[in-house]
Amino acid sequence: MSRPQETTPLLSGQPRQADTEDAPPPRTKATPLPRKQLFVLCLMRMTEPISFTVIFPFVNAMLRANLPSSVPSSRLGYYAGLVESAFAFVQFLTIFFWARLSDRIGRKPVLLIGLFGSFLSVNAFGFARTFPQMVLARSIAGLMNGNIAILKSVLAEVTDETNQARAFSLIPLCFAVGSIVGNGLGGWLVGVWGGEGEWLENHPFWLPCGVASAFNLCAIITGTLFLKETLPKKTNKVPEQGAEVVEEERPPSIRSLLAAKSIRRILGTQLGLNFLNACHAALLPLFCYTAIEQGGLSFTSADIGTVLALNGGFTIFIQLIAFPTLERRLGGPARVYVRVTAALPFLWLCLPLAHQLAINHSKAWPMAALVLAIVLKGISNMSIVSSNLLVNNSAPTRSSLATLNSVSQMAGCLSRTIGPSFSTSLFAFSTSRGVLGGQLVWLVMWAISAGTWIMTMKVRAPEKASWRVKARQEETAQRGTEARPQA
Repeated sequence: MSRPQETTPLLSGQPRQADTEDAPPPRTKATPLPRKQLFVLCLMRMTEPISFTVIFPFVNAMLRANLPSSVPSSRLGYYAGLVESAFAFVQFLTIFFWARLSDRIGRKPVLLIGLFGSFLSVNAFGFARTFPQMVLARSIAGLMNGNIAILKSVLAEVTDETNQARAFSLIPLCFAVGSIVGNGLGGWLVGVWGGEGEWLENHPFWLPCGVASAFNLCAIITGTLFLKETLPKKTNKVPEQGAEVVEEERPPSIRSLLAAKSIRRILGTQLGLNFLNACHAALLPLFCYTAIEQGGLSFTSADIGTVLALNGGFTIFIQLIAFPTLERRLGGPARVYVRVTAALPFLWLCLPLAHQLAINHSKAWPMAALVLAIVLKGISNMSIVSSNLLVNNSAPTRSSLATLNSVSQMAGCLSRTIGPSFSTSLFAFSTSRGVLGGQLVWLVMWAISAGTWIMTMKVRAPEKASWRVKARQEETAQRGTEARPQA
């Protein structure tokens, strides 16, 4: 007779082995991350901000070249907002379709379609010669690309509670890297091709767009070769004798998900944060480009590219070093969520300060104020990855991941649709009419930031996803069934 295995812990402070089904096994260290899959996903994620931000340093100059001369420079903000909102608005209309499609045909093919859409869009934008063409080119990416919601679902499916914070911190990290590359390309490659009669001289805005599209092509090839499908098989197989028949779990409806108060609160605060981020992304280059006399800083395209690259660089440091440590020490994303959003109201005070410094001082003084704003923005950016974790932890079932992430991304798209047009139009209105000395836009942004921070204090969400526990139970039951001797 074999001796039974010893299950009593040797250390007096340790609990006995858990007997309850819903308790995960104790872990002494974090589960290793699937590095190859994360590399492919990060490359895919990085291409979208490259294609999205490459236009920011030169979009106002491109509008000036493509709009009639009768349009005054003080009204460029209205047109810039429409161009920057086109992608998000069309994506808002189509992202739920792509998320549902990924539940049927798999995550991988939908991700590749989205990358191809970005490839077409950014090239078309570089060739645009009129304002309608610019809007249409941006709309192509929104029509074909719902990748961010699907990427979040894939990340949730390849991680667990011990390593998800590190994995999800890569999403804003990749966005920051992509923003640096995109803004650098847009700021430094416009107009570098000289010589009379040269083809690129007749298409001065295509070169940065063409280089940006090369990243999409690289991601398509890499994803095709190396990305593994994470969607569970949904084919109905004939069970073996004695095996249990497992019914296919259908994705829940949006209405059933929004019935939960905790999910509504998370999505509500995420809506406010995405709106503020969209406003900041549109306002910062416009504010830097606008003349000092009209409420801006009179920066060149190269200066704007440098500022935006610094903004992305600091975000890399925050997401790579600060967030995983802070999340671990504070004991979960919900606690991080409240603390980092407190930096947002102070961020919007730095921009009018930079303008005041630009009036009577050299460029170094307003640049110092912008650096302070970049630091505050980097701190507040940790709220994005915190909200992503909270969304995934709130998913009731695994089949609800893509649906819930698509709803979250639809809220983000709605924010990016309204935010750029709202903020740039408000900036143009404030500066052209001199409302509150041209400071109305910053006062409104400050008020929205303060309100969003207060809303985050009411967020309540589980630190562990219930669908992960259920998945572990099913895997354990399946292993037990396979281990039974056959009659």
